[in-house]
Amino acid sequence: MILMLFNSTQTLAQLAVDPARQDAYRRGSSLILMVSLLGIIVIMVLALIIVLRRNRRRRDQAHPNRPSLKHVDAWAEAGRRFDNSITQLDPDEDEDTVR
Repeated sequence: MILMLFNSTQTLAQLAVDPARQDAYRRGSSLILMVSLLGIIVIMVLALIIVLRRNRRRRDQAHPNRPSLKHVDAWAEAGRRFDNSITQLDPDEDEDTVR
């Protein structure tokens, strides 16, 4: 429908003899085209928002009692796992011997 309206205004612009009238038809057809494209973009953005919200709602309903993830400090965990036996030196042991 929008394209038919756009084409009809373009046809009227070509048929008009007066240059001012041609310019008015061209401006009108450009305005119709811009408004229609803006409307299509708005509709697409709204549809995207609706789809994303629906997916989030379905995901939350599928896992209502999801356990919260506990934050683990990497440095504290590394310190807890560190083996102190490699840092303790035995004075009687020769450094060249391999265990």
